[in-house]
Amino acid sequence: MAEVEYFLTRIQNPGLPSFAAIVRTTGSRPELLQDALQSIALQQFPCHAVIVVHGDNRRYSDVKSACEAQAVVLHAGDTNRRRGYPINVGLDYCAATFPALNFVFFLDDDDIVYPFYTATMAAAFHASEADVVYAASNRRSPGQPTEPGYAPKPIYNVFRENFIPVNSFALRFSALLRSGVRMSEDLEYTEDWHFLLKLLEAGLRFHPLSAVLSEFRIVSDGNLMEKKDPATWKAISLEIRRFINTASFPIPGAELTRWAGPDALSCAPEALVPTAFNIRGGPEEALVAAMRGRILAMENSLSWRCTAPLRIALGLLLRVGARRNQGT
Repeated sequence: MAEVEYFLTRIQNPGLPSFAAIVRTTGSRPELLQDALQSIALQQFPCHAVIVVHGDNRRYSDVKSACEAQAVVLHAGDTNRRRGYPINVGLDYCAATFPALNFVFFLDDDDIVYPFYTATMAAAFHASEADVVYAASNRRSPGQPTEPGYAPKPIYNVFRENFIPVNSFALRFSALLRSGVRMSEDLEYTEDWHFLLKLLEAGLRFHPLSAVLSEFRIVSDGNLMEKKDPATWKAISLEIRRFINTASFPIPGAELTRWAGPDALSCAPEALVPTAFNIRGGPEEALVAAMRGRILAMENSLSWRCTAPLRIALGLLLRVGARRNQGT
């Protein structure tokens, strides 16, 4: 408990941005878990490790015995719930225990963060005033050197694919609490993708960093290029797609300003296309082309043409009504 009291004292100092790292583990990879904890211990700003063991009582007891001197160890004992469940257990603990916490981030037990993670993230939060900051990450195959993982893209690319690993973003804790967003507990592998989309739906503001701040290992199916169970991946991807297609997402004014650029007052359609989407032949250009194609298809559809007389008549009635109101 002395460690918790020390941490509570540190996070009450407004000059020291405070972080909590929620580390998700099943207790089956103790060596990798120690690597994750060591990476947290090397951070420049106060960073409290909260381990959540998603497993039976024996796994929890083993992790607690090995790690309780380094971190708070919690038990997420319901193994019928999916991967989002232990993250939610950690978030609920932080909300109840650290009310003055500034930022929170997540690790799996096969992830690490680099020593400058918290300092760089804190500076980015301060400069951007964003609610979520995401960075680049490295990947490492067993016995191999690190190689580039995922590079940050404009945040709305997340509607096409999840390019933000769970260990490469941090959240402003107060904004997360206000949003009420938690991870889904019934999705396998894509709970972090769904979580990011829910944050966008709630209106949280995202900011990308080109710096490489973390590393993940290629040891689980979620990180493999060729999936072990393609049918499962197809099913969960369709579930994410259904969510995207039925939800509504606000676009912050700052994003619109960046998209419009110096031609914001021209009202030309091209002025509303993000600069990052004007890459010839890239996936972003394909996304814009697809959107324009759908609009064109709708405007040339039989239903659109059949309802044209009705829309014209309705427009005339509205204009006549407007003139009458102006005359009175």
